Amino acid sequence: MCTIGTFLDGGHKDSPEPFSPCDHAPGSAKFMTFGISFDPSAAFSRQRMAAFRFQIAPTPQVKADTPETKYIKPVIEIFENCVRAGEPRVFSYEHETSADREFFTILVDVEGEKKRLALVNFLAPGIICWDGLMRPTTSCPNAASILVQDDAERLLYDHSTACQFVVFTDGHGILVVNHVAIQLGRSVNAANFTCNLATNGRNSLRQVLAVILYQAPFLLFDPVPYPMFVQGCMNQAIELEWPTGKSPLPAAKHFRDFDFFALQRSVADLKGFLAWREDESRRVFASPVDIGSVFQVQRHALAEEQGVWCCPFPNPALPPSSRHLVTRNPRSRLPSVDAILASSPETVLSFRVTKVVRHRQNTFSQVFFGVLCAADGTVSKPVCLKLFVDTLFPINKNRLFEDFDSDSEPCWRLQTLNYGEDLARREESAYQRLAEYQGTLLSHCYGFHRFTLDDRYNAYGALLEIIPGPRLADLELDMWSKPVQQGLVRQLRECMRALLYAGVDQGDWHGGQVLFPSGADYNPKTDSVVLIDFAFAMQRLGDEQRHGVAANLQSNGHIELKIYLRKAGIPEDVQGACFGWDDMDTNEW
Repeated sequence: MCTIGTFLDGGHKDSPEPFSPCDHAPGSAKFMTFGISFDPSAAFSRQRMAAFRFQIAPTPQVKADTPETKYIKPVIEIFENCVRAGEPRVFSYEHETSADREFFTILVDVEGEKKRLALVNFLAPGIICWDGLMRPTTSCPNAASILVQDDAERLLYDHSTACQFVVFTDGHGILVVNHVAIQLGRSVNAANFTCNLATNGRNSLRQVLAVILYQAPFLLFDPVPYPMFVQGCMNQAIELEWPTGKSPLPAAKHFRDFDFFALQRSVADLKGFLAWREDESRRVFASPVDIGSVFQVQRHALAEEQGVWCCPFPNPALPPSSRHLVTRNPRSRLPSVDAILASSPETVLSFRVTKVVRHRQNTFSQVFFGVLCAADGTVSKPVCLKLFVDTLFPINKNRLFEDFDSDSEPCWRLQTLNYGEDLARREESAYQRLAEYQGTLLSHCYGFHRFTLDDRYNAYGALLEIIPGPRLADLELDMWSKPVQQGLVRQLRECMRALLYAGVDQGDWHGGQVLFPSGADYNPKTDSVVLIDFAFAMQRLGDEQRHGVAANLQSNGHIELKIYLRKAGIPEDVQGACFGWDDMDTNEW
């Protein structure tokens, strides 16, 4: 028994031999090779299929080493039972054999008419020259012959077999063809096909078949997150302006003291909220936190008061090579911090600031270094406090009011208005999901607590390990040698893989989120990097449309990281395909 994700990625040898070099003399038929424009794209189809990866794959009732029971039938069953759950069956297949092959016609029922979607041919080894097909111009006769001379061309266009795709495989390679153009009178013909080594992972035959089934001419399940809107009602008539001299909420101290449902529907309420926020921000910051300031600490208040967000899906095991790269140079926790936090609940705790790292208005977190202090005089080693003070958050007023000018429903308004509780819970969830990487890829986390300072500060914050060393933004990446740049790209790619395997998509990559604890002289063979700042990291938090089906992450953080690195001085040719759509594997969606 295995999961659908493991099943679709499998079916081949773990370490297949590469294609043998083509040593055939050029033939008379030459082909310019073009890819296939799948719609939806192959990456998009794999992304949708990845949503089902935690469900159990169908178990063959008969011997499972034939093409039918190993590939064709189970992939169709996955589509019917999972992708199209609850819908009438539309996929079927016909099985035939001939002297040189075994082949299957995949059919799809469109409004009562069975149409051929694909013809899948299983050939004996040695018929196709795979290396010849991999060339930009195919001139090898053992490669070109599969495209013409009674094969792909005939199967695609002959009335008795015409279909959208023709697939050939001998267990070593996989060829998918959907167009062949014989250009009479010209020396070079054209063909649209994809060709790859048959390997476990995104290039497996089962994954290829799943991409083809997604080309069926009707909508299939799209596992986007289910939107969760605020529910409520208006207590009073909607006004355009806030009454002069009226205080929004005399006792308001936080964003959560305002009715978000009303803010989405009343411009007057929104104006009143923004006016309060301006006044409160000035009041709070009138006497900034300084060295020696002391916050009172209410332990684990976030979990006790707000509850924490928990992903319902397990963390798949990271590939060993990836894990080795992201868990270099482990760092120990600070026993003094753990001991103070674990002391008797009656013990009064405080946090004394020893360094102000970032403390200003219009930023999403205030950052201080300091020490935990117990009532008996015990003092911890220095730790970092990341404090979420919502009255100091940046707000784009124009963007908020623009929401009222659009035709969208009120429930979609104010999506850019961030609450301190949400940022804290998102960060807490990320550190929990990535707990095994604390002390290597991540800083150690010592919990999320409430921190108060007189009548100005009363907010949730995280106690984190202090990571010395420069930020990515501080380094001149364009001055690094190409091998060092390539090493950093690979390491960041594996770091991103670790995040995505845990269902954490860092969607707002910037140079302040990557730290180099070994210093600016980065050595990709030995050094580690540390990732911080997950307050805006998208995660799966129970917003699935179907039970057991993982909603796709929506941030596309791999593209954001690729763009950032390019702007920072690492060119496209160094990055290669590392952050492309086709480089994402099943557990990263």
